[in-house]
Amino acid sequence: MVSSIVIGNASIDVIEGFQDQPGGAVTYVSNALIKLDHRVRAISSFGNDYPKNVFDSKIKSDFRDSKETTKFKVSYKNSIRQMDILSKGEKLSLTSLKIAEISEDMIFLVPILDELEISDTKYMLEKNKNLFSVSIPQGWIRNLNKTKLINDFRILYNLPVFDLMFFSDEEIISANITKSELLNLSKILVITNGDKGSTIFTSSTTINISSYKSQVVNTIGAGDIYAAVFANIYYKTKNLEKAGDTASKISSKSTELIGLKSINKIL
Repeated sequence: MVSSIVIGNASIDVIEGFQDQPGGAVTYVSNALIKLDHRVRAISSFGNDYPKNVFDSKIKSDFRDSKETTKFKVSYKNSIRQMDILSKGEKLSLTSLKIAEISEDMIFLVPILDELEISDTKYMLEKNKNLFSVSIPQGWIRNLNKTKLINDFRILYNLPVFDLMFFSDEEIISANITKSELLNLSKILVITNGDKGSTIFTSSTTINISSYKSQVVNTIGAGDIYAAVFANIYYKTKNLEKAGDTASKISSKSTELIGLKSINKIL
């Protein structure tokens, strides 16, 4: 059985017309990996308003109390998701991980808003070179303009090199950064593009993955599910095309349901 550690703050998404949704990449990825038969340890921080029971009971939890939970107000303009920050959770202290060897096989670094120090990440990965490292780096590139979130890719140049990294096309479409520059940050780069599929890049190959048709209700969390499934399949098989196709199929199906309910239905 593969073991994984997932690190990042949980969040609550406030979406007009929907009930507030507990989520965050740490929640989606951890729950998906449990369904994929991983042993999972999750490290996260959130306030009393976040329902801990959304984490599967099999997850070994290391939850830190925060005065507030990170909350995003989510809206859409011309089908592009826009996010405002309503509140912000506290930073995650990783001192215990920095002084100990990590026993898991895989590590997922999934910040949502400035809760993980890059220096801590570099230290952990340098100390644990055998870890298969995965990043959804959205929380590192997000900056605040008053309450509105904007992407700033300059900080990426300070990151360590990961084995596997995920971006959405929506995140990088306005970035002044090339695919080759992104590939300098990761041995395998995956860019998802909604119903247009996804593309896998390595130093030697580019693989286009088709999307699967679905009756879309809500896309929040689909990218996190994609990442968890892709990483799981690739780690076990080393087959990029199989990992991409399986992840595309499952994440597409997840958009037909709202929030974390999708994981129990599709995995």
